[in-house]
Amino acid sequence: MQVNISALTDKGLVRSENEDAFGYFPDNSVKDVNMLVVCDGMGGHTAGDVAAQTAVTCIKHFFYEFHKLRTRPDALQEQKKQLYHSLFVNLEKIPDQARSLVAAIRLANRQVFRLSRLNPKQAGMGATIVAVTIFDRNICICHVGDSRAYRIRDNHIDLMTKDHSRINELISSGQITTEDAHNYSRNEITRALGYQESIEVDVSIHAVQDGDIYFLCSDGLVSDPLSLKEDEKKKAIILKTMRDSGNLRRTCMELIHYGKHELGGADNITAGLVQCAGIVPPQLSTMLLVLPNTIPWEHEKVSQAENDILSGTDFLLVDMERQWEEQPAVKIPIPRKQSRAMLLILLIILLTLLWLWGFGLI
Repeated sequence: MQVNISALTDKGLVRSENEDAFGYFPDNSVKDVNMLVVCDGMGGHTAGDVAAQTAVTCIKHFFYEFHKLRTRPDALQEQKKQLYHSLFVNLEKIPDQARSLVAAIRLANRQVFRLSRLNPKQAGMGATIVAVTIFDRNICICHVGDSRAYRIRDNHIDLMTKDHSRINELISSGQITTEDAHNYSRNEITRALGYQESIEVDVSIHAVQDGDIYFLCSDGLVSDPLSLKEDEKKKAIILKTMRDSGNLRRTCMELIHYGKHELGGADNITAGLVQCAGIVPPQLSTMLLVLPNTIPWEHEKVSQAENDILSGTDFLLVDMERQWEEQPAVKIPIPRKQSRAMLLILLIILLTLLWLWGFGLI
């Protein structure tokens, strides 16, 4: 099976900062994992980008560390390996690769939560997330919030995730119809990374077929969450660009152009694509199907393991924590008059020293 991955992000036409982030494997550090993650940060210009980038970095670093533990057996690492395996409590019913992705997302949630409490400027920051990993002719899709995953197969586009939003809750409970939902001007997110110490992650696993394209995006590519017409337009862009160029990066560029110039570009825009090819159906089926379900809150043992891992000296984000812990909450500016006086005094001292040196007195 051949898996190709590409992603691009853009700040759009209105926002001054880009609070979206993405990451994927394989890369130079881990070559045998296929994974793509897209995050959309929230919390204002001082925090949203931090939340999204923290989540992506945390997930990538988790896969990197866990990959090392699996591929480089070392007796000295046994205790650390046991610590990482403690994250898999209540995840026994899903495959290893999917289990790792869920554990990484839960760890990222805790890290965003921890950092938001360390620095008052980042208080309340959070991020939505959608991520996929491909293994053994299967794909695991995980998400929290309203970042989305679509599948394009046989000229059809299917939404593979369900937004964690107030509108969807009202529709699911029968309080409003889909038609009524179009009248809601504001769609509140009901679940996101970093808002609580523990998080529930929605997970589904599907069999992959030859030619499948999976499309991940932030809500900058979703102006109307209930619009099938928008979804069809995105499908048309993907299929046409792939047919004309066969280039995933070019296709991501076309999707971002659509978000900026046809959807208005009011939000940051991120598009990620995963193309699966060369898949030969096995004689004996090894394909899995796990219908969308919510992984419950972490066991107490998992919470302790997450805290231990995030506090470890080998975890990259610890340095970020310490930096923020030491950062003063308030910087007191020096009044302009006082700063000018200081410069004048320093200039006089410098001229005096030069005069003494010129006469050989120093």
